[in-house]
Amino acid sequence: MTAPVLAAPTLRPRGAAPALSARGLSKRFADVVAADNIDLDAYSGEILAILGENGAGKSTLMKMLYGYYHPDAGHLEVDGHAVRFHSPAGARASGIGMVFQNFTLIPALSVVENIALVQAGRGLRLDRRRLGRRISELSDRYQLEVRPNAIVRDLSVGERQRAEILKVLASDARILIMDEPTSVLAPHEVESLLGILRRLRDDGYAILLITHKMREVFACASQVTVLRRGRVIGGGPIGDFDADSLLRMMLGERQDQTAAVESPPAGPMGPGIRLEHVSTSGTDGRSALRDVSLSVPAGQIVGVAAVAGNGQSGLADVLIGIGKLKSGAVFLGGDNVTRASPARRLESGLCVVSEDPVAFGAVGAMSVSENFMLTRAPVDGKGRILRTRRLLAAAARLASRSPFPMPALGRKLETLSGGNVQRVVIVRELQSHCRFLLAYYPSRGLDVASSRAVQQMLVDLRAQGAAILLVSEDFDELRALSDEVLVLYHGEVVGTFGRSAVDPMRVGQLMTGGRAA
Repeated sequence: MTAPVLAAPTLRPRGAAPALSARGLSKRFADVVAADNIDLDAYSGEILAILGENGAGKSTLMKMLYGYYHPDAGHLEVDGHAVRFHSPAGARASGIGMVFQNFTLIPALSVVENIALVQAGRGLRLDRRRLGRRISELSDRYQLEVRPNAIVRDLSVGERQRAEILKVLASDARILIMDEPTSVLAPHEVESLLGILRRLRDDGYAILLITHKMREVFACASQVTVLRRGRVIGGGPIGDFDADSLLRMMLGERQDQTAAVESPPAGPMGPGIRLEHVSTSGTDGRSALRDVSLSVPAGQIVGVAAVAGNGQSGLADVLIGIGKLKSGAVFLGGDNVTRASPARRLESGLCVVSEDPVAFGAVGAMSVSENFMLTRAPVDGKGRILRTRRLLAAAARLASRSPFPMPALGRKLETLSGGNVQRVVIVRELQSHCRFLLAYYPSRGLDVASSRAVQQMLVDLRAQGAAILLVSEDFDELRALSDEVLVLYHGEVVGTFGRSAVDPMRVGQLMTGGRAA
């Protein structure tokens, strides 16, 4: 991967007022203080990186700035004027736009139609031609490269990301909130996005960037603010910090857990996961697999590099046994399970960290302890689920084995951040019973210490003889952990790389439909 372009120092005019200022923002959910007396200033022509581990309060803070949550205490100012938002529409009317980690575009509509939906005060009639010209101008100026009349479902993930940015720019936002904007991008798309952010900064936009990736912070941020347990711990000009000092602020006593995970080459220990000429009929046309053959021996990790919507979700359907198999066969540990029920596959030691744990790996209305037991509820000798007291005891034992802090067992999952939901699912699945694992981007949305802990869990499982299929867009993770890397594009395996031959740019080109150099 090419070296990052370091952010240029900001020359803030003397006496400049913040574009967005927060004072004393606080927010409580039941007995949990998610934001505690937070002060924040974001200036035009600067990128402010917001850092903090999972549960530090970043998401709550951004949702208060964007009008999703009303703060219990504190106030906001935009360009020196007090504002009070009752909804995101109020924030947008004040010039604040937000690009979410999970895209909010409507797939069946065109880019211009999606952007028209958030155009405030423009009446009911859509001047498609005028809006199209505006989108094209912004696209050319910031090299966003999206066709206004393209249907969103036909766009790549990178194009959808750029369309989301165009949506907020076309709404005349001057304060941009970017929530983990690179989490679903291929490597060359990350470089492109960082360049876009720098151009927006140079044109006077105020940008708040939430990210866990230190490389991105030092590539484009002007200022940094660090949150821990709902409070601002520190911050200032990016030039005053290095990665180690920021990690110390973010993690406190947990900073010693951030050492890079070493995963020496491993030899196969027998049969593990095997697909032979598998083709499926994906319900949405994007999850279908086309003549996919792959083998993950026991005691090895095989990485799958793929951008969302290129068939990787079909891998879970095939392995769990809920996909519509048109042809091919599925083997676990040498046993042909093509016609086996999902229950039998789980009993054989199959575990899954799903592509979207919030939607498919957990139940929001249930507690943490209940979610722990969803796929592994202990039963008695007659197959009956044990009583509540025994279940709680089992959940407590599971939580005690977690390598990172876990939320209270009684908390409803729907009250947790996405990163904490990910933690719950990972701790549930990555246990000693796991013989065959399909893990989708397990460190997505996790802070540095939690990411390292998850990676160590994967390496430990491999050492115990588990066969692990690791799907990720994070090349640092794939290169560090995988014994082999496959590239999946439009449901086909289009490239295979040995451990020492994984080149992020070559793989990234294949991921997005290009050819490796």
